[in-house]
Amino acid sequence: MKKKELLRTLKIIFFVFAAIGLICLLLYVVSILFLADTGDEVSNEFSFYVADYEENIFEDEVYLSKIRNVYYLEYGSGDMITESNIGALSNNAKFFDSYFDIVINGEYGSYKNFFTKKYLEKNKIPEKFTMQKLYDISVDLYDKKTITEDNNSIMSYTFIVRYKIFENNGTFRSDVGSNMIRPLVFMLYETKDGILINDIYYKKIMED
Repeated sequence: MKKKELLRTLKIIFFVFAAIGLICLLLYVVSILFLADTGDEVSNEFSFYVADYEENIFEDEVYLSKIRNVYYLEYGSGDMITESNIGALSNNAKFFDSYFDIVINGEYGSYKNFFTKKYLEKNKIPEKFTMQKLYDISVDLYDKKTITEDNNSIMSYTFIVRYKIFENNGTFRSDVGSNMIRPLVFMLYETKDGILINDIYYKKIMED
């Protein structure tokens, strides 16, 4: 009798631990999927350099030796953006040139101006970040289409955006380490008010 009760107790304990383990696994999977879809960032995977808001990155000779121009591509074909050719490039190319200029120069006060009101209502953006040592920057148009939203006709552009951060301190992106690439998908909306970012997210199927 005691042996049966002991076995029954052991079975109950086993099922309780199994259920706890299953719940933990489900929570982990859901959290991973949520991060992949929203672009929320995880910072405990990497070691970051100490943030120095007084540093002038243009005095760093190692960083200056890297390719810091933006490569603008459409369906895999394009060119590097330079001062001499930017006037002849598309509005999207000019948008990204301005976007990365703001980020590299650490102008966090102007960063929010690159996003739609809808994006800012639903997502967090960095409130403050240092000058960012971005390099090997490329943006590649993946898709474009006309959509209707709030009874307005909008041209939507989807870009795959890649870049590395030299000596990343995590103040702008804490989801990647230094000199690593984690591609992002940028969805731009073009309306009568100009071009703005309406969404940023990870999409593994688009990664190399």
